[in-house]
Amino acid sequence: MKTGAVIVAAGMSSRMKAFKPLLPLCGSTIIGTAVASLQSAGVDEIAVVVGNQGELLEKYLSKTGATCLYNHKYQTSDMFESAKIGFGYLKSKCDRLFFSPGDVPLFSKQSLITMLGNMDSSRCEILLPVHAGKMGHPILIDSSAIPSLMDYDGGLGLKDAIDHFKGTKKTVEFDDAGMTLDADRPEDYELLKAFAGRHQNDTDEANV
Repeated sequence: MKTGAVIVAAGMSSRMKAFKPLLPLCGSTIIGTAVASLQSAGVDEIAVVVGNQGELLEKYLSKTGATCLYNHKYQTSDMFESAKIGFGYLKSKCDRLFFSPGDVPLFSKQSLITMLGNMDSSRCEILLPVHAGKMGHPILIDSSAIPSLMDYDGGLGLKDAIDHFKGTKKTVEFDDAGMTLDADRPEDYELLKAFAGRHQNDTDEANV
């Protein structure tokens, strides 16, 4: 069974006041950390949807094996439009795919593996992770659900498309705060770095 992933990184980063995907994190960058985590869990193909500074990001990602897809209307379209570009590219290439915004990089390898196993055992079409009652990322979507999501035209984005999806959905609680941490604003980025630092310290102590 082949697993893919769509990462959306086309936005203007207007609230961050800096280009979020390439901000430093975990000895890499925000986008580099997300791609590496997905690959560590055995994700076969990763599509990163780019727009703002797309050529710079494509050059950066060229060594990772990820495929860059361009949303040429990134200045006037929303995240769902970028998501649909990725969905359209991967829907016939993969049996299921993860979806995540590009500024949510600290989900764990184990969480991804658990999500895949849970989808296999429950046969749900969309699996939604939650931490402490808060929805997180990445979402896991069976390829059979992609056409319905792409056909949604309610104008309220991917969340509303999922809410209106008539197939099987499952919400699973995870002990993984990284799934709910983004880099939307400078203060969020500081929280990301602090969380990553604590996690690394815990890992180092466990390996002593």
